[in-house]
Amino acid sequence: MLDIHVDVERGSTDWPLLGFILMIDAFTPDNGATRFIPGSHHWGDPPRDGRTQEHTAQLVSACGPAGSLLVFNGSTWHGQGINGSNRSRRPLQGALIRRDGGASTDFCRRMSSETRARLGSIARQVLAVPSSKA
Repeated sequence: MLDIHVDVERGSTDWPLLGFILMIDAFTPDNGATRFIPGSHHWGDPPRDGRTQEHTAQLVSACGPAGSLLVFNGSTWHGQGINGSNRSRRPLQGALIRRDGGASTDFCRRMSSETRARLGSIARQVLAVPSSKA
């Protein structure tokens, strides 16, 4: 089964989300480049197990040389390809979300109190760490 997913559903309170992938290594079809279904960010429903197989032919690999930056709508259906080569495909991935949106991982909660205490005001704002948790 394909692992096609969205990072955030269109109707979610955390929408919109801008995803990005910095390609540390080149992304090619044979080393498992991330694949997208163009236009799927306009569809209302996120992918469900029974719906992904019918869209397999629409998947497009996002390829580029090392150092390329891929920016995408987090509601676009996507998933990684299979690395059938002997080359690595290392990414640096992240997302930009609204300040009042919820990240899929609560990094503030995962930080130790010592780490939170070392954060300055600018770091707290950028990382959305409330000062009450210091």
